[in-house]
Formats: sequence, C-alpha cells, structure tokens
Amino acid sequence: MIKDFPEFGQLEVKDKNEVLKLTADFLHYSDFSFSNMWSWDIAFSKRGFSRLNGNLIIRMFDYKTNKPFFSICGSKMQNETVSTLLKFAQRESVTSPLKLVPEEFAQKITLPSVKVKEDRDNFDYIYSVDELKTFDGGKFKQRRNEVNALIAAYPKIEARELDIKNPSAKKEISCLFHRWAKNKIAKGDEYESNEGNAFNNMLILAETYSLILVGIYIKDRMVAFVVAEIRNSDYAVGHFAKTDSAIKGVSAYLIQSLARILSARDIKYFNYEQDLGLQNLRIAKERFRPAFFLKKYTACYNKKIIDLKK
Repeated sequence: MIKDFPEFGQLEVKDKNEVLKLTADFLHYSDFSFSNMWSWDIAFSKRGFSRLNGNLIIRMFDYKTNKPFFSICGSKMQNETVSTLLKFAQRESVTSPLKLVPEEFAQKITLPSVKVKEDRDNFDYIYSVDELKTFDGGKFKQRRNEVNALIAAYPKIEARELDIKNPSAKKEISCLFHRWAKNKIAKGDEYESNEGNAFNNMLILAETYSLILVGIYIKDRMVAFVVAEIRNSDYAVGHFAKTDSAIKGVSAYLIQSLARILSARDIKYFNYEQDLGLQNLRIAKERFRPAFFLKKYTACYNKKIIDLKK
C-alpha cells in the first residue's frame, strides 16, 4: 500500500493497481507508467512513493545528475498539494524545484508565491502510429530512404515480436544492451550507468507485467530491440530501445516495425519519452516527426514575491 504523506515507501509489484488508480487521469505520461517507475526505482536511489490529497507524490532522482527532487501526478487540490510539498522540500533541504509536473496539473496551480515553468527537456514526444507505420509523405522521405537502403543491403532482415519472459529473448536483448553500452563508453559518448540498473529492473518486472518486445534480426542475429507498454486504448510508451550502430537505418526500421504491431492492436499514439536536453537524442527523436508533445513543468517558490515580503 502507498503510504500517506509525509511518509514515503518503496514501490512493490502489488502496488500496481493503486498506482494506476492515482494516475488514472495521466496514463499516457512516460514518467508515471508503473513499469517506468518500477524500472528506475533502483536500490541505491532511495526513491519513495507517497499519497497526498489523492495525488501520487514521488521522491525522485534526476536521470542525469542524480540530485533529489519531488514530483506530483494527480488531479486534486493542486494549490494545497503544491504548497505542502514545497514546504516539505524546504525542510528536507531539497533545493530542486518540483519537476515532471503534468501540464493538466500545472495549469491549475494559481498560487502567487509559486512560479510554474515549462520544462522542454522533459517533454514527452508523441508520434502518430499511422504515420510511423507507413512513413508516407515528404516529411518522412529520409526515413523511407533509410529503410529501403537497409532492406536492399540486408534482404533477409526481419522484425519479430518476442515473448520478453522467454529466457532466450531476455538473453538476446541483454547482450545487445551491453554491446550498445560498451560502444558508447568506447566512443567517449555520454552514458549513464543508472540506465543499466533500470534495464535490469525492467527484466525482473517483465516476469509479472505485460510488455511488448520487438526485435530486429539479420541472419538470426538481433541488431535492434524496443520494449513498449500499452498504457490504455490509445497510447503505448517505449521504455528501452537499443540498436547496433554499425547497421545504418535500423532505428527507422525498428520504429516502423513497432508501429505496425501497435497499429494491429488499434493503438493510435506512441510515446517515445523525453530527450533530457541531450542534443543528439533530441535530433534523433525530432527526425521521426512528433505529432505533438506532452508538456511537463517545474514549480518552485517565486523568488521575486518572497523577496518583496522580506
């Protein structure tokens, strides 16, 4: 059971239904999917979960800096909840603002003492499944060319929907993940070790939680995979996607293959999470032409108002 604020507890698999109830109005935000929260609840992060005024409160740690902050997901008593949480953060010496606040919640914050600001680095990218499955139109010309060139170079390339609970499938995606990480480190690119821990958590969750796994194969060798979760009748969210960077065009082929599988389930939108302000990741996500963004906000005390009161 999720504890009542100001107590915080660790997330357990049995908490899934309660989390879904508390986040029911915001099921399509990536940060508040149960599988995401479980995966990133790594042992040493000391994440915590609480319930305040019918809202879910999460003590989180920044994906890049590992600094603590609090987040909110819900639809009730916005001003009272934000005021209580900001005061608590001050007492706990948490200097970061509230983060990852869904737009629907943020727009209801009307406290003069609180400054609410868009957080572009954490906007979720939302794509039309119908567009991704065909890559039709001028804006997808480059993606179509990539896929066509890939198929010409590897005529036997194929996409397979796999059972993530299958030990051989788990072994294949683990091997590819570690090849990807090793390549990133060798090239001197930014790699966050926390992602490896989150990935391992996801594999544990997959034993009891329904996730979609799509693998791309060339001659029975996996060269790309994506793990996705169907959130409701319209939305799916992708949590982990890795490719063999030596295979040009495989990212486009992977996303198109996933979109075709989602379309067969009548899913309309695919949430490919945020770019975290990483320039290369932003460029990569923008290349798939998002239909729109799910905006997230920060909230903190308005220093100008507080200074005037002194």
